[in-house]
Amino acid sequence: SVEKNIYVVGNLEAYQTISSIIKNECKFPSSAAYSRVDDENSIARLQQKITQAKKQTRPKIYFAPLKQSNQAQIRLGSTHLTDNTTPHAHELSLLASGILGGGFTSKLIQELRVKRGLTYSAGAAARFEKLFGRSLMVTSTKTATTLEALTVIKDILFSLNNERKLEEKEFQKGKDKLSGSYLFSIEGSTELAMTLMSYEHKNLGVDNLSRFPAILQSLDASSLLNKMQELFSWEKQTILIMGDNAILEQLENLGNVELIKDYEKFL
Repeated sequence: SVEKNIYVVGNLEAYQTISSIIKNECKFPSSAAYSRVDDENSIARLQQKITQAKKQTRPKIYFAPLKQSNQAQIRLGSTHLTDNTTPHAHELSLLASGILGGGFTSKLIQELRVKRGLTYSAGAAARFEKLFGRSLMVTSTKTATTLEALTVIKDILFSLNNERKLEEKEFQKGKDKLSGSYLFSIEGSTELAMTLMSYEHKNLGVDNLSRFPAILQSLDASSLLNKMQELFSWEKQTILIMGDNAILEQLENLGNVELIKDYEKFL
């Protein structure tokens, strides 16, 4: 049996109206439960696949040719099992992706755009459900600078994950920025309701939402760097590049490249 709550965000009159509808029209009992049957075989296969991917010693690189394109679209990502053991793993994941690629002060933007002018935008994210999650890095660049952009990303990840370089000022700035921006991102009624449902689904505890700024400030740099390595290790990435065929020769400097053919029929 699984217990679920119904979240209503609005004024008292809206709550009373919806409560009446649920009770009198939908005929929901005051306490209800349902049984969910999970496909254990499918879950086990996916868990095994993700665990196997963690053994990668070099990234998997895929290239999709797009004729006469003057830009390369770059995506890097990996899948993960949800971390239910590390204290505040949810907040650490948000902070790791924020420092790496969450806005103009992030590592990716500073190195790719501000210092080198290789792109206009770049970002990173890490999102988890109850059992599984994924991390992602996104950017684009001119055809001629594809290898340079990827090398910069590789160097950023190496500095964070292998050399464990993160200045205290940068770490604190990341916490302060996320502390404010995350709560502003859920100030709308729809966003708040969805976030409450998500917290419940992932067994995070709704009280963690009100304690979010305090939890962020309690995190230490070592735990963050451990989470960064787990989510954004260069060797564990699957990399997809879409662009002109001229890019292919550049990519071969990074390792074996698998060509994706006939992808256009899926567009």
